[in-house]
Amino acid sequence: MSQPTASTPSLRSEAGAASANKAREKILKKHSRVNLSDDGEVEYWTERLGVSEKELRKAVREAGFIPADVADKLGKTL
Repeated sequence: MSQPTASTPSLRSEAGAASANKAREKILKKHSRVNLSDDGEVEYWTERLGVSEKELRKAVREAGFIPADVADKLGKTL
């Protein structure tokens, strides 16, 4: 059995990536749209994306309410 190298991910890193993907899917399921009329949602997305409310509102105006589109507009990842 070979040892994992930088180019060969370990099972631990694969499990971590799978876990991160599941967590991301859960978040996006709960927050499937950016709802600017809910203060809690605005707070969630500004913290999640690391932007101000003004930046978030502008991105939603330009990209729509889909979180991935808003993140792309802001140059952020979810």
